[in-house]
Amino acid sequence: MTMTRDQVVELLQLIRAHDNRTVDEIAIQVFTHAAIRAHWTHEAAREAVLDHFTTTVGEWLMPGHITQHIKASYVKALSELPEDRRQLMNNIHHALQGMGFPTRRARDTSRAIALRRQPQPPLTTKEETELRQHLAIRAELDARPATFAVGIGNLVAKLANQKAIEAAS
Repeated sequence: MTMTRDQVVELLQLIRAHDNRTVDEIAIQVFTHAAIRAHWTHEAAREAVLDHFTTTVGEWLMPGHITQHIKASYVKALSELPEDRRQLMNNIHHALQGMGFPTRRARDTSRAIALRRQPQPPLTTKEETELRQHLAIRAELDARPATFAVGIGNLVAKLANQKAIEAAS
């Protein structure tokens, strides 16, 4: 969920503890605007601030630094997904597209769920129910043994017949 004004104030107080900046209404508005535009969560922004002051020397923290850190952390988390979570993400993505979700929302929602985060915007109860049904059907299909429409014996016979026709020509 996007940060509230109170959370932005708390974040700025954390920043002030490190660099002694003034926390005034303008700073609150600037950081709130950035938080809304870049969809910061309180936890992710706080982690970005702490990381900045842990690893950076002499660089004034700006909202863009927070956004960059959040994005880099997100990309890293996606790249480190275990195979089962990656498969779940793909299944959710396809199910949501089958439910009529636009491609971008299906992608963002499936990634959030795979990372065990709350999708933004959150799914409605009806959408969650429908998604669970799609995933249950997919799991059932994946659990079935693969069957071939044409048995191997029929395939060999067809190939033999084709060879005989080619040889007769």
